[in-house]
Amino acid sequence: MKIGLIVGGLHPVRIGGAEKQALGLATSLSENHEVTVFVRYNSSYNNEKFPFDLVQIKSPNVKFIRYFCTLAFSMYHFFLMRKKLDVLFSFGLYDTGLKSMLASIIFGIPFISSIRAEIDYLKYSKLNNLIISKSRLIHVQSEIIKETFSKLFPKSKVAVVPNGIFPSSIDYQKITNRRKIIAYLGRLTENSERNDKGIRYLIKAMSGVHDSICIILGDGPARPTLEKQSRGKKIVFLGEIHPSLVLKYLSKVRCLVVPSVSGDGFPNVIIEAMSVGTPVIGTRSSGIPDIISDGHSGILVDKKSPPQLSKAIVDVTNSYDILSSLSVNSLEEVKSFYWENITPKFEKILSSAILSKVSK
Repeated sequence: MKIGLIVGGLHPVRIGGAEKQALGLATSLSENHEVTVFVRYNSSYNNEKFPFDLVQIKSPNVKFIRYFCTLAFSMYHFFLMRKKLDVLFSFGLYDTGLKSMLASIIFGIPFISSIRAEIDYLKYSKLNNLIISKSRLIHVQSEIIKETFSKLFPKSKVAVVPNGIFPSSIDYQKITNRRKIIAYLGRLTENSERNDKGIRYLIKAMSGVHDSICIILGDGPARPTLEKQSRGKKIVFLGEIHPSLVLKYLSKVRCLVVPSVSGDGFPNVIIEAMSVGTPVIGTRSSGIPDIISDGHSGILVDKKSPPQLSKAIVDVTNSYDILSSLSVNSLEEVKSFYWENITPKFEKILSSAILSKVSK
């Protein structure tokens, strides 16, 4: 197949879940297919080597015309490649999805829209509704997201394929030999219209945790407020870390906490932690329950519940039996998310989009 992926950027030049997944998917698909990735221009890509073709979309750095110029330049590239693309896969709706839809309408290239989180289809509703209706297929990352989406768009054909990960190549400590440190890793946003990470509930939960240290890895607009809330508690803010160090940090803590309230479709950090044997405590939010097997590979708690978070942290960090069991099971369950197992599922839905064009 000749596959085009449309995404805002690629990891690690641009940090984000979709960007990381786009890189992994493109790398894995390129082993057996011709893959082209379309991204916004960034000079840092000139220092990177990829096993696939990269097309950078340039546009004037002028706020009011940049968006429309990007659309126009994107169409120019799709025109040049119209006979070299069998299918397009769009990471998101509003920006990338619009480019895919226009390429489909103008050049007849079928496209799949990938929903990254609920906010993707709840915002910009009129435009998103149009993009969704024109998509040959809608991709979501979990059964829970599919259920929510299908209630709003019952006529859309939806396929579930979870995020992928490459096997970890780093050496990691046995879970029971690690210090009593728990971690949060992600962007620091709270009460956001797009993404509420729920970190304030983790901070409140730490009042009931007396023998463990919590490290907060990441940065964002909510950091000053969160630091004030953390005064007097065993919480340390380490700021944003380089992407190459993510697994190193995750491999040294006893558990990762994902206290998400909304906006997280399928957090990559969960399967990253699992890949180094680190148990995860997560909330019943978005696609998280589809990743964590409660009591088997991790612990699930209700959203906005510091008491439940506190109890889970104490139970996990203080019991070698629980720690060992969750760690071993995490290492086993994460194998189902390895790209070698996920890529064939993407190949199947990409092929179905191409066949749907032929049948029409």
